[in-house]
Amino acid sequence: MKKYIKIFGIILIIVIAALAFTGCSSKDKNKIKIGIIQNAATDEMLAIIDGFKEEMNNSGLNYEIDIQNASGDTNIANSIARNMVDHNYDLIFSMGTLITQGAVTAVENKIPIVAAPLSDFVAGGIFTDKQNSSKENVTGVTDVEDLDGIISFIKEVAPNAKNIGMVYSSKEANAVYIYDELLKNKLTEQGLTPKAVVISESNEVPLAIDKAMKECDVFVSFFTPTVSPYNDLIVSKAMEAGIPVIGSTKESVEQGFLGAVTLSYYEVGKTSAQKAIQILKGANACDISVENAKGLGIVLNKTTAEKLNIDISKFKDATIVE
Repeated sequence: MKKYIKIFGIILIIVIAALAFTGCSSKDKNKIKIGIIQNAATDEMLAIIDGFKEEMNNSGLNYEIDIQNASGDTNIANSIARNMVDHNYDLIFSMGTLITQGAVTAVENKIPIVAAPLSDFVAGGIFTDKQNSSKENVTGVTDVEDLDGIISFIKEVAPNAKNIGMVYSSKEANAVYIYDELLKNKLTEQGLTPKAVVISESNEVPLAIDKAMKECDVFVSFFTPTVSPYNDLIVSKAMEAGIPVIGSTKESVEQGFLGAVTLSYYEVGKTSAQKAIQILKGANACDISVENAKGLGIVLNKTTAEKLNIDISKFKDATIVE
């Protein structure tokens, strides 16, 4: 029964998307049409869209934006992207690795794609190499976390911590790359023990969080489409257990994480728009280099620190939220 409900849900989303495209055809034909395909409406995704819109508004271009939600499903992203090709969109802004994979497959280089945030365009299967030698009609922005900075931060706020918990999806290539290939090795090198719980479906996240919290002294959670929608639950469980949660976005700290060595997802949106503007003014996407997101430094949540009895006064240059 669940299988049929899921199939019906996918069909419904595709039908709604098709109706939206039909509506677009009656609009000003002289306007540049930009399609945004997002994964889920998290705070980080909304910040990216806000940054993208602001930069586009300053571009002097006559444009319109159509935002579609693929709900984390590559097949839906593929269908949405095909519709954008069929309706002569000028550019697609795809948000996240799974969404970009679906969009790239559907578009077949027919229209340019700006993709963000991705941890690695090669690990995510978008490029064959870092130089984009195959000349995919794609560019974008990565969000590789400052892992060395994050580990140093963990040691400062929780000097007695030994076990570092994390939850991530085996289906997200970028999450596997960051957690499995990079973070685990760096933690081990620093004498810390990674305690990872790996899931494959989003409905497994709550139980995975429970399991990880029982095994760790500090919980680490970066922005990923599968786990980040559960940030409120992570905060709730962490407070119950008295465990600090460290992230990589200001938005997660505002939700209740103790702190983060942050990337600015608003800046991800602005940088993505800058690349889109270059393309819309005549540049080839494959000739525009991918760059990493800008950082904001350390952000701390004063209320969370007080609840955990952690002194944050030594972080003189940190941004403090409550």
